[in-house]
Amino acid sequence: MSYHLRVIKDFPIGFWKLDESSGTTAFDSSGCANNGTYTGGLDSSILPIVPGGLSGNLINASKYIALPTSKDYYASTASGGLGDSDTSDNDFTIEIWVDPSISSTSRTTVFADDTSGIGLYYENGNIVFKLQNEEIFYTLENTQKAVHLVGVYSVYSISLFVDGKQVASSNLNNFKFLNSSLSLQIGPTENASDYLVVDAPAVYRYALPENKIYDHYVYGNMTVNPLQIVNYDEGYFFPANEENMEKVFVYEVTPDKMNSWVDVDTYLDRNKGFLSFYQTETSEAKESVFYDTVIVPSNLEIVSSKIEWLADKGISVEVSNDGITYEPCTNGSFMPFYNKSVTVNPGPLYIKITMSTTDASKYLPRFSKFKIKFYADKDHYAANYGYKITSDEEYSIASFNYPYLIRYNNDGIKTTANNGFKINASDIRTIEFMFSPSAVTTTTLVNGPGINLSWNASGTISMTGISEFYVNGVSKNSATSVTSVFASGMLYIVTLVTSLPVTGDIKFNYTNAGSGGPSNMYNNISLYTSNFNQAKIVEHYNSYISLPAISTDPSDVHLTDDGSEYYDDEYIVIRSV
Repeated sequence: MSYHLRVIKDFPIGFWKLDESSGTTAFDSSGCANNGTYTGGLDSSILPIVPGGLSGNLINASKYIALPTSKDYYASTASGGLGDSDTSDNDFTIEIWVDPSISSTSRTTVFADDTSGIGLYYENGNIVFKLQNEEIFYTLENTQKAVHLVGVYSVYSISLFVDGKQVASSNLNNFKFLNSSLSLQIGPTENASDYLVVDAPAVYRYALPENKIYDHYVYGNMTVNPLQIVNYDEGYFFPANEENMEKVFVYEVTPDKMNSWVDVDTYLDRNKGFLSFYQTETSEAKESVFYDTVIVPSNLEIVSSKIEWLADKGISVEVSNDGITYEPCTNGSFMPFYNKSVTVNPGPLYIKITMSTTDASKYLPRFSKFKIKFYADKDHYAANYGYKITSDEEYSIASFNYPYLIRYNNDGIKTTANNGFKINASDIRTIEFMFSPSAVTTTTLVNGPGINLSWNASGTISMTGISEFYVNGVSKNSATSVTSVFASGMLYIVTLVTSLPVTGDIKFNYTNAGSGGPSNMYNNISLYTSNFNQAKIVEHYNSYISLPAISTDPSDVHLTDDGSEYYDDEYIVIRSV
């Protein structure tokens, strides 16, 4: 069952796929005719967050979406409406998927009526569910990925769910809405540099149960395994995680170690495995510093490392080889003193961890899942063949693959600035990969014997030896400026078809060492000896975003009951094309 069908089966009064490619109307798929309105235009080139959708939607300081809830299950306003002074005794639920890129500390409307002060907000790494003077909040463990948010009002309580789990709740006592109407809206952001990618908002006129909320989260993460797509067309697949990389030494901070760091301001939650600050009654800045030492065995041949922890806000880590001078670390990346650009001398490694908050009454970072890995070899092999990714320079690689539409910042292979990586292969005609640029500056996307796709500082695209250039299933052969193709921070599915077979080093992000692009992310790289046509390129793209493949005769649709799947013995869904 698709995510969208799962939602429809739970009877929303408003469900907006946000899959429109033009116009100003955000059509309601619930059947209740609560159609919304786009302001500032829309961009249908953005990958969806929810599998099975056509696109996500960009929200910024000038783009927002108004989503009414005035009509009931019969598309009538006679008994419609919720969250107002006439319906305080009516439970309701609001739901949305959102990937925030917010650098400011201002409170940003995610899915709310800001005039009435009702709905979901983002504030400095926190998700806030507000009902006028009542509000609950949760500090996100990681702000650099898409999250599933659900706010539930059930007359006597309010609850907030993040990624399928209840993370905050509060009891209500004789609560009454003061507003005469509810006008929900997604966005805009407060600052011009901030944006959200949003998908699949929904509203229900009842308190959605916890098990259904969890189901929605699970169905929203059911992307197709890329290896299945690649194997079918006999491709070579690089999943871009470290599973098959040789780790010679691993160090992990245990709960017992974290317990030894507990002080008057902090506590250890052993069940959930994190260290955090006690919440204060009033606004107070807090900072705790923890020290640790790792003895790295001197007999190991180490060429590189990776240091990682879960939270991306309120936690900073530094390391030292003498216990005096400390250097900062980047979460999910290689460490100072243990990387390809230095001579590695194993020995004592001193670690300094700083956990801080500007306001312990609201912003509560959690330190957990801290791990350091040391590698003897950083070559990365294909999942289904002997080809491998290599580089004389550093790159970072994910510990495991998140569902790719979630857009986790440390997913895939992340290059260092001005460098890249290569794959030595034979007779390659099609190159397919996911790409997220950190900046749209001078970059060589792909280079090899007889092929090149790059752009200069002015954004002018140069393409040699490539017959087809597709991004998100759309041809970009005629594109001359990179700003019409890519935007920093966004995720894309790129397909290149070469004019002739390519044998030799296929380079990503650079031409020569030191002459590459910025630190960009590549993921799920696939190479094929067959040259894809348009139909195959689009077929793969649709498979990656989990659009159903449907074939019909020119004038008929034939159905049989052999193996038909019924949903709770209620109905079969036939999608017209």
